[in-house]
Amino acid sequence: MVFFRRFAIALGFLTIIPVKVMPENERDQAKSMYFFTFVGILIGAFLALSYALLGLILPNFALAAVLIIIEITITLGFHLDGLMDTFDGFRSGQNKNGILKVMKRNDVGAFGVIALVCLLLLKYGLYLSIKREMFMQSIMLSLAFGRTSMVFSAVLARKQQTIGSLAKTFIQHVGWGELAVSISLMAVALVLLTGPFSLLLFLSLLSPVLILLWSKRKISGITGDVLGAIGEISSVFFLLLVVIASNFITLKGYFCL
Repeated sequence: MVFFRRFAIALGFLTIIPVKVMPENERDQAKSMYFFTFVGILIGAFLALSYALLGLILPNFALAAVLIIIEITITLGFHLDGLMDTFDGFRSGQNKNGILKVMKRNDVGAFGVIALVCLLLLKYGLYLSIKREMFMQSIMLSLAFGRTSMVFSAVLARKQQTIGSLAKTFIQHVGWGELAVSISLMAVALVLLTGPFSLLLFLSLLSPVLILLWSKRKISGITGDVLGAIGEISSVFFLLLVVIASNFITLKGYFCL
């Protein structure tokens, strides 16, 4: 069935899990975005389970580091590569063509390394800052939100210039249907796991909007690397809002892990 094939395509694209299903065409690949948020929830659920089990034998400082390593292993650091390429290019001080050449290089520059270290350090600090009773929900939702933000950005970028075959594959064929499914699933997960007040966390969508504006200014469009960077940054920005919001409102859902 088309439903299961596109779910398998999304699972294979976003994780290390080997799937034997291949997209029939570019549209088939793009329509797998219907399942990006759900795959994010699955990745988050695995990390939440790892937290519950490893938390029995590891102290918090070590546990936070191990969880980050597990996430990178599951996703192969695919979008972290996009993050580094984006910052290398955008901070290179060159014109559009020069930026794109930098982003296509196989080596990593100083700004890419700085961006990666800053992101991982911030994520590590946020993991240690989240209240214990909210940790499992937060990690699940943050990974789901990172994938939701990619769908959101792909839809917003449809009228921008698309640079690179991978970005073009998704953006040319993605539509409001994929975004509606992603936002709806994200909203349901938020309410169930952290309560109705947590819908305020949709303010995290400010981060992909800002990155899209930055990308438009730098290269007059968007690339697959930029989409990957959006997914990683949005996920961490979501965790940051969770930490801030938990000081003012009670984040406790109808279904608590």
